[in-house]
Amino acid sequence: MLDALHFAAVLPAGIGLGCAVLDRRSRARAVLPAALGLAAMLDMALGWMLLPPILWAALLVATGILLAVGLRRSAGADEAHRSAGPASHERSMRAHRAIGMLVSAVLVVAMIPAGAAAASIGVHGGHDPALAPLALAAAAGYLGWSLHLAARGRADRGRRAALARLEVGAMAAMTAVCAAMPVLA
Repeated sequence: MLDALHFAAVLPAGIGLGCAVLDRRSRARAVLPAALGLAAMLDMALGWMLLPPILWAALLVATGILLAVGLRRSAGADEAHRSAGPASHERSMRAHRAIGMLVSAVLVVAMIPAGAAAASIGVHGGHDPALAPLALAAAAGYLGWSLHLAARGRADRGRRAALARLEVGAMAAMTAVCAAMPVLA
């Protein structure tokens, strides 16, 4: 069952990357996190072990932090454009990607069997069993925000708006699938 869920998480990760690539204005701030998320999902689903899951989680956290720093820096430049228009939606999408990286990292760590994380880096122990409820809460909050963003963007027309809604939906689907894994493990 868990193997099927791992593979089910790859599809929305791939869709999210496709949306980021097709959105010509998104550049590296959308493509690189989406590619990293897909690489992590493929590595875990196929068992390649290019990196231990704890290192994937660290990369996801670092990427989320870098995205947040970039979002903060752009906030000063966008000060004159604080409307509910496209600039506001772009900031929301960038924040959604940053938080998505952090939630994904928590879910990756929550999926690591006890002792496996520590064994992969040469120490004793494992993750805290209290992490699964935290991961589920983070995923639930992220899913709620994703639904809000998708609903808010429904009035927007055009290719870019459709790609943004599809990206949000794909990230939400991947989060939902990954949130089921610690519960079923």
